[in-house]
Amino acid sequence: MEARRRARRAARRRALRRWRPLRSRRGANGPMFNGLATTERLNLLWLHGFRRRPAWMPRYASLIRGLARGGDTALGDLFAHDDGSGELKSVVWHLVWSGQLDIDLASPITEQSRVVVNEELWNV
Repeated sequence: MEARRRARRAARRRALRRWRPLRSRRGANGPMFNGLATTERLNLLWLHGFRRRPAWMPRYASLIRGLARGGDTALGDLFAHDDGSGELKSVVWHLVWSGQLDIDLASPITEQSRVVVNEELWNV
């Protein structure tokens, strides 16, 4: 067991010796990506469940776009137009996932979160 542990440590040291010169040649001595903040990571995990385009999306897309186009629309205002089926809500989440609706992912998503149409990416 100890021999395996020493062998793994030696392999890591050899890998680091090979990696450091490559980093300096590429100018990668600056700060590295340390991951996402917890809130942003959790928001993206939630949205990941809505990555597939719902079949009923055409039914709700124009309504959502009309409501969110002004830029001062809360997520709860959009959800208020759902008929209880959850279809409109799933379309909203998919549009956020696809970038067609913008929302601040660095903050916790609540019903007061502001939603804006991203005109450059809107292609429904």
